[in-house]
Amino acid sequence: MNDPCAGGLKETWTFGFDCGLQLLVTHHRDSKDGRRWELEGNLLESQHALCHLGLPADCVTWRGERLRIGRMNGKVAFESFELWRLDDNGNQALVDVLGSEKTAACIATMYEARGHKQTYFVKRSSP
Repeated sequence: MNDPCAGGLKETWTFGFDCGLQLLVTHHRDSKDGRRWELEGNLLESQHALCHLGLPADCVTWRGERLRIGRMNGKVAFESFELWRLDDNGNQALVDVLGSEKTAACIATMYEARGHKQTYFVKRSSP
């Protein structure tokens, strides 16, 4: 949608990915360098969204953030999941820590689809 009456020229799309991620994406075409994007979705899915969209984090503003917060030992804690890489020699390396298991699994699938010999797996982070 181009809407010059709503704060400048911008285009808005909705995306639904096979992994279940859903986003509302707005590109502000009138920004100085054309690099201003707004994403509406769960903040914990930010890395997941950036992987799908191929956008650098420094040009994205998040809207409609909703965080899942739990309690552990009386303290507020965020649930997190680790994405690990396993190479041909059995070496394991931590790739990233992500906000949801769904996000970590989707990114693992995207990495494996690149055709590298490594295997990726997800495990829940220790508190």
